[in-house]
Amino acid sequence: MRTSVSILPVELMEEILQQAWDLPLQRDERIDIWLSLTTVSHTMLNIFIRISMRDVHIMTPAFSRHYLKLVRPRMSFEPDESYLLRNACRVAHRLCRSLTFHIDSRPRSGGGPAEPAIRLYGDGDLAAEAVSNTLYVLGLLPVFGPNLRRVVLQYTDWGFDDVLDQCRLPPMPTQVCTVELRYAFSPRVARLADLARKHYTRPFSLPGMHWQMPQVRTLAVSGAPGAFITAVAQMCPLLERLEVDEYAELDRAWKVPEGLDMLVFEKSAPRVGRVTDWWSVARAVAGDAAATTTQYMLTTLSTPWKDQHVRQRLKRMCLRQNTFIVYA
Repeated sequence: MRTSVSILPVELMEEILQQAWDLPLQRDERIDIWLSLTTVSHTMLNIFIRISMRDVHIMTPAFSRHYLKLVRPRMSFEPDESYLLRNACRVAHRLCRSLTFHIDSRPRSGGGPAEPAIRLYGDGDLAAEAVSNTLYVLGLLPVFGPNLRRVVLQYTDWGFDDVLDQCRLPPMPTQVCTVELRYAFSPRVARLADLARKHYTRPFSLPGMHWQMPQVRTLAVSGAPGAFITAVAQMCPLLERLEVDEYAELDRAWKVPEGLDMLVFEKSAPRVGRVTDWWSVARAVAGDAAATTTQYMLTTLSTPWKDQHVRQRLKRMCLRQNTFIVYA
């Protein structure tokens, strides 16, 4: 039963709840925190619902349907109050700045054990379909999310082709400028995931693959092979920033967008040879434009290189190419 009693200052409660919601939680953990924080007290509900509306997480198809019901336009005679919020629809539209979809092939907690597997095909999967359906409906709303800039797809124990083969992103609202595709695998399928990355191939041009995302300026992909990253990146002709992790190795045949001016390595340092290869691809594609357009590469490293020779070689290469190295 909810009460309105609060023993902490509202500002402190808001900071605690914001930090809790920002944690990199799994699907079931985020569902638990949602159900817990919305039933503690009226004060906590009023604070938390605004936080969760700023950075929206779609954990299940049911959450998708509930969110679409919340943001749908109201008729003049319809009540517009949810979670103790007046004008809930208008508030949800104004606050939303990011949408994160959780597509997890693992059974929900208490659903019984399942054989270790990576789901390869997404047609008919309710969680995956919720991505397309939600983005399509939100894209039709004339006033939705003026502050929405970021869409994240978090796949767990999934293959890499769902987002392209099932065209999950084309109905995305036009104001979105950042797309993140995150692939994670549970320990039980770690070996299968390594094999999937190693043997993954995908041609750049496929029949019927004509959609693009011209509004996307930043693309971040983690846990996926380089062939997949280049296939997604070619859908972003105006891409300015590309973030990848240690699994990625971009294909030399990829035509780097002329506007790409920042290449970010996440998590760990790539080998110097790979850094040189990647940068050579970008500079070669730039051609004559390289003389007038400065391109930068931002590299985030977990730790600096210990080998003095390697460090000096990288430093000289960066000086020649007007490249910045930043240690995280």
